Amino acid sequence: MRLNIAFVNSIPIFGGGEVWTLEAAKEMERRGHAAVVVCREGAELKPRAERAGVDVVEFPFGGDLDPLAIRRAARLLNKFLIDVVVANTDKDLRLFGLASKFGGRAAIVARKGVDRPLKNALRYRLAYNRLASAVVANSESTKRTM
Repeated sequence: MRLNIAFVNSIPIFGGGEVWTLEAAKEMERRGHAAVVVCREGAELKPRAERAGVDVVEFPFGGDLDPLAIRRAARLLNKFLIDVVVANTDKDLRLFGLASKFGGRAAIVARKGVDRPLKNALRYRLAYNRLASAVVANSESTKRTM
C-alpha cells in the first residue's frame, strides 16, 4: 500500500530534528511511498530537501490554535491527499492534528527527539492523547519518558 506522508517541521534552523525529517522522508520514498516536507517559509530545510530531491512545501505557520492556520493546514492535507502526518514539534502536532480532525483524513504521528517529560498541561495531554495516533521516539530513553 502506497502512502502519502507529510513530514511537518516548523523549525527555521537546521539541526538534528531536521536531519531526521529529511532522512525519514527519503527513506519513505525509497520504500515506495510519496513524501512531502512541509516547512516554515525561509527555513533552511527547504533548500536541503530540494537538493535531496524531496518534494517540499513552504507553509505559513500561524498559531497552533489559529482557525485560519488550521484551515490552511487542512487544505494542504487534502491537496496532497495525505494519509499520514509526521509532526516534528508539539506545535506542529496541535496544528496539523486539529487540521486532520476538522478537515483532513490523515493519521498523526508525533516525533519526539528529546528525552524530556511532557508538561502536565491540558494542551499537551489533549495533543498526545486525542490528536496523535502514534509517537516515534529517537531513543529508548525518550520512549520510556513518553
